Amino acid sequence: MSIELRTASSPVVIEVSGGSATTRLGPAAAPDLVPRGEPRIILALFSGQLTVGEVADRGLEISGDASVRQGVLPQPAAA
Repeated sequence: MSIELRTASSPVVIEVSGGSATTRLGPAAAPDLVPRGEPRIILALFSGQLTVGEVADRGLEISGDASVRQGVLPQPAAA
């Protein structure tokens, strides 16, 4: 699985395979998930500080495979 983080600067790729994750600068050939926006908003999403809906309200765009999104991004707590 690959996640390409796109900000105003160069993209960063997180690749997960075989139970380990690596990062590198540059684009992914065929990313499974692509969050695009301000770095602090991307970090808030991946750290669970903001939900997908909250980051969308702040201008973050997320494209890619919906099943990857559900498996990778923190889910809101059940009420």
